[in-house]
Amino acid sequence: MIASSVAGFLTFALLSAAGNKWELKIRHYLPWSVFIAAVVAGVTYWLSERFPDFPSLVIAAAVLATALAVSIGAMLYFFFRDPNRNPPRRDDWIISPADGTVIYVKEIHNGQFPFAIKNGNTIPLSEFTTENLIPDRGIQIGIAMNYLNVHVNRSPIAGKVTMLKPVPGLFASLKHIESLLENERVLMVFENPTLKVGIVQIASRLVRRIVPFVKAGQEVEQGDRVGRITFGSQVDLLVPYRDNLKICVKEGDEVFAGLSLIVEVSSTN
Repeated sequence: MIASSVAGFLTFALLSAAGNKWELKIRHYLPWSVFIAAVVAGVTYWLSERFPDFPSLVIAAAVLATALAVSIGAMLYFFFRDPNRNPPRRDDWIISPADGTVIYVKEIHNGQFPFAIKNGNTIPLSEFTTENLIPDRGIQIGIAMNYLNVHVNRSPIAGKVTMLKPVPGLFASLKHIESLLENERVLMVFENPTLKVGIVQIASRLVRRIVPFVKAGQEVEQGDRVGRITFGSQVDLLVPYRDNLKICVKEGDEVFAGLSLIVEVSSTN
């Protein structure tokens, strides 16, 4: 009985700690942790009663290891999903390039991302502004992806991939804003006769691969798959400012690649 209780408690503690560290939503990892912990405790107790000559701690360790392996397998299943989706295909919509949670909606002024670091200073990203994507003023929307999100990214608009620029870098935690300057990332720019939009795929410290699915000069439809980031990551949407733009998301909103409306472009007539 003691071994089963210890196994159940350790299972709950380990899975809850992992879910919190990996920044999963509590509504996802807490019920799973409780369920798996109960299963581990029950199976450990049943096996200990069924095979009394076997050391209870060995049984508990084996059941716990199996439960953790199942949990990792379930996480990998969710990560490597690539479901078919039906994008809206609307010329007046800029849709989400990624599954995840909106972590900020910021204005860009004079080629800078206005993130406070120390004493209210901002960090210039000259590698992006030299591409003339955001010459004076624009909007930056950050989308954080956790391990349970689909990690295939999609085109926010229909048009041509006018630029695809990999930037090698470090693998620092995305909890530090300096990661926007230091981490590996890929900048893609999509352009059609009326819109020009960029996305930045940013790797986290556990990531070793950003895989583009498209090439510069390629035509894409709105919502087409354009790349994948392995495991935890972030995607930023960059939109040059226009008077007829309406931001349709706010911090904390959950969005889905190829489906969720991010920015609406109203008629200028």
